[in-house]
Amino acid sequence: MKHGRNRAKLGRTSQHRDSMLANLVGSLIRHERVRTTVARAKAARPVAEKLVTLGKKGSLHHRRLAVAALHESLLEWVERPAPEPEPVKESGKDKDKAKSPKPTKAEKKK
Repeated sequence: MKHGRNRAKLGRTSQHRDSMLANLVGSLIRHERVRTTVARAKAARPVAEKLVTLGKKGSLHHRRLAVAALHESLLEWVERPAPEPEPVKESGKDKDKAKSPKPTKAEKKK
């Protein structure tokens, strides 16, 4: 039976896959954005979520587990709070619509 074996193989050996995912998550933590395939992103998501959980716990034991999983010391990125998202700038077209709304049918009949 195939219960609990839903891990993506990604065409690699287990050691290569684990190393690749650790490097991918390390780049994600460092640069906050990574360009990759959908399959790799889906495989890396549980690894990244586990590291975020370890960073939230923050004890010495959990920090050491995070360093072991990442193959490098990125603790300052794991422990820091998430940055505020940048505000979305309105384009000129949206600003014009906000200033002069389109009249409704009732207003046109008057």
